[in-house]
Amino acid sequence: MKYLTFIFLVFLSVTTSQAQDTLRVLFLGNSYTNNNNLPALVASIADSQGDLLVHDKNTPGGHTLEGHTNNATSQNKIAEGDWDFVVMQEQSQLPSFPPGQVENQVLPFAEELVGDIRDVNPCTEPMFFMTWGRENGDQSNCEFYEPLCTYEGMQSRLTSSYNLMAMDNDANVSPVGEAWRRVRATYPEIGLYAGDGSHPSINGSFLAACVFYNMLFDKEMGNGYYIPNGVEESDAEKLRTIAEETVFDELEQWNFSLVDIELDVTFELNDPSITLTNNTNNVSNHLWEFGDGTTSMDANPSNHEYTEDGTYEVIYTASNDCNTENFSFEIMIVSLSNEDWSSDVTFDIYPNPSSGAVYFRTDINAPFNIRIFDVNGQLIKDGVYANGDALSLHQWPKGNYWLEVEWNNQRKIMDLIIR
Repeated sequence: MKYLTFIFLVFLSVTTSQAQDTLRVLFLGNSYTNNNNLPALVASIADSQGDLLVHDKNTPGGHTLEGHTNNATSQNKIAEGDWDFVVMQEQSQLPSFPPGQVENQVLPFAEELVGDIRDVNPCTEPMFFMTWGRENGDQSNCEFYEPLCTYEGMQSRLTSSYNLMAMDNDANVSPVGEAWRRVRATYPEIGLYAGDGSHPSINGSFLAACVFYNMLFDKEMGNGYYIPNGVEESDAEKLRTIAEETVFDELEQWNFSLVDIELDVTFELNDPSITLTNNTNNVSNHLWEFGDGTTSMDANPSNHEYTEDGTYEVIYTASNDCNTENFSFEIMIVSLSNEDWSSDVTFDIYPNPSSGAVYFRTDINAPFNIRIFDVNGQLIKDGVYANGDALSLHQWPKGNYWLEVEWNNQRKIMDLIIR
């Protein structure tokens, strides 16, 4: 017996142990994090979206990553151990300095701090807070390093250094600085800086909070989001949009985590079998449920064969020590009994291809049932016809379809092409 396999419905569902509606986040930084109470702004946005951010912070003015490695308060807060994320912000100038200086004064302490976090809880996600270039560059250091003479040069160095910190430590980076760059280019009338040209205004802190909400909760902000006093509603919408575009248009640039599971599954249907190709990263355990009572723990099951007609839900569960995610889709198996169709019974549709109508030509002397499926396996027509009847095709788009005729417990599948 031959089979035709349809993709009937595809959908995605994800459950993770960290990206839930409630998150616990520790912020370690300095005045850039503390100004306008950035953690509280993120929490207010989360609350307006029906989420909960439980947060704590240690943000002494001018503090560096090196300082946090030796700060008793920071270390005690890390030691609580039940954080979903720990956000780390370096002093505003250090990551913009020449690469050799960053290698000596920043990178070792980023690694040490991430180690402190993972020693307590290997499932806590480290996240680096990419800050922004100063409004007119770092003029105090311009004479020593030319890129610091302009905002653009300083921002490029900050972006490069923060991405390097995240990449080297299998961590995430919150791209606030890159969102800042987009706002400056697109909406220069929105003031992001406080009077010193360095610290954030309330607009700048709101922009940062939007980026953090997108990164931490892995979702966009819906209607009714929180807008702090001092931010115009029209400006808030522009800042929210820029934040989401920065995060989600290039999400792979900001996520280097080894505990996040990003599903990447494709499948191929051949006759009554299915072959699955799995490019998902950071997975320790695989479980495939084929919907027919059988399972597989292979990463890439091949040629799983279905023995009966029906609709089957295929479920893939990917997990590691920290997260679990699920992917599922449905397929419909329809047997083709062409080999069993009586050789003394003729059945044809003409013209085929057709742009208007087709006619049935057969020596069957009784009504027969016709069902038509599109390429996605959706049933789009079900009716009873007889020899010589016409079937109009005007209501369907051009393309390939499957026509199934059933009569006297016999079934035949034929190609139907609309052009």
